[in-house]
Amino acid sequence: MKICAVGQQTDAQRKLLQLFQKRGDEIISGAEDLLPPAEIYFCTTITKPLETMNRGLVILDLRFKMQPDVAAKAIYADICLVLGESDRQTLIEECRCEPARVFVAADNRRVFEIMEQGVRGTLPPAAVPPSPVEATRFSTETLSPEQAMAQIRARLQSIERQADVMLHNYQVQSGVPIVGKFIAWFRRNLTAHLREPYLDPMFKKQVAFNTQIAHELQTLLSMQADLLHRVDKLEQTIFSENDEND
Repeated sequence: MKICAVGQQTDAQRKLLQLFQKRGDEIISGAEDLLPPAEIYFCTTITKPLETMNRGLVILDLRFKMQPDVAAKAIYADICLVLGESDRQTLIEECRCEPARVFVAADNRRVFEIMEQGVRGTLPPAAVPPSPVEATRFSTETLSPEQAMAQIRARLQSIERQADVMLHNYQVQSGVPIVGKFIAWFRRNLTAHLREPYLDPMFKKQVAFNTQIAHELQTLLSMQADLLHRVDKLEQTIFSENDEND
C-alpha cells in the first residue's frame, strides 16, 4: 500500500509511518497542490478538498495538534483521527463533521485498523446513529449551499473510492514456519480455477457498474452546483433591479 504523508508530522506520527514502512508499505511525501497517486493521504493539515486524479483516502490526524484553523477544514477529510471524545465532539458540533467520519484512535493498533478498513470500504460507523434531533442538526438543510455541497461532494468521493471492490494487491500468505510457502501455494492453486474464469469477470463487471454510478452521481452534483450558481446570479439581478426601481 502506498501512503503519502502531507504536512509536518510529530515524532509519534513519524514513528507510526515507520511502522507501516516496516510492514512493507511505501511511504512518500507530497503537498496539497501536487499530490502523487496513493491509496492513503495521511495529513496533519488540510486547507481545501483534495480533488486530484487517482487520489485515495484522505485521513486527517488531529490527535496531537487540535489547531482551530485545521479543525475547521476537517470537513474536507474522509476520516478524522482524534485522541479523545471531547475532541471528537468539537469536530462534530463546531466543525459540522459527520459523526461517522470522526474516530477516537488512542493507539497505533486502532489507527492501523481504521486506515486499512477505510481503504477497503469496510469501515463501520464511528458511533451509533444520532438521535432524530441530532440528525436534523446535521441535515444539509441546516447548512449553507456551499457547506451542503462540500458534504455531498465528500460523500461522493468516498463512494467513488469504494467502487473498486477488487483487492488488487492481495496475496495469499501463511505465517506457518517452514511449510508456510507451500500452504500459500496450495491455497492459490486451490481457488485459481474458480477465481480466474468466474469470480474475476464478475467482480470486474461490478467494479465497472459501481464506477459508472459514481460518475453519474458526480455529473448530477456538478449540474446541481451549476444550477445553484445560476439561481444565485438571477436573484442578485432581481434584487439589483428592485433596488433601482425603488
